[in-house]
Amino acid sequence: MPQPLRSVCAAVPVALSLFCAAASAHIVLDPPRAPAGSLYRAALQVGHGCQGAATTGLTVIVPAAVVEVQPVAKAGWRIELERGSGDGAETIVRFSDGLLPDGQHDEFVITGRLPDQPGWLSWRVSQRCGARQLDWHDAPGSRLPAPRLNVAPADAGARDAR
Repeated sequence: MPQPLRSVCAAVPVALSLFCAAASAHIVLDPPRAPAGSLYRAALQVGHGCQGAATTGLTVIVPAAVVEVQPVAKAGWRIELERGSGDGAETIVRFSDGLLPDGQHDEFVITGRLPDQPGWLSWRVSQRCGARQLDWHDAPGSRLPAPRLNVAPADAGARDAR
């Protein structure tokens, strides 16, 4: 087999896997892993709307273990922050009155300080698309999985995830 054809054939499985990943896009956290105790920049990536409808709002329930929560300004969107009162209370961040057309990708950013204890944290997200809503609250592997963050043991000297 000639070298150019061999290169094309080798690239097909990679391209196909990227296409399949995009076709089954969920709301995901980037980066998906960060050190315990670090300042974390959570970029919630939205890759599609709701069955053809544009995304018009996003409500994020930040895990109670994440403190010092602050949303990052997003042009064209109204942002509300509702801090829970008392220990163990979750913080809610609402992005509303914006428009992200179906099929276009964007991210919504929130910062916060991660707990000192390693483990998995689920960030429950409700995606509004006009009258429709998708609740990304479920377990991994389900149809609507919540975005998850792997809080890893802190490395010496690596305290801020950007």
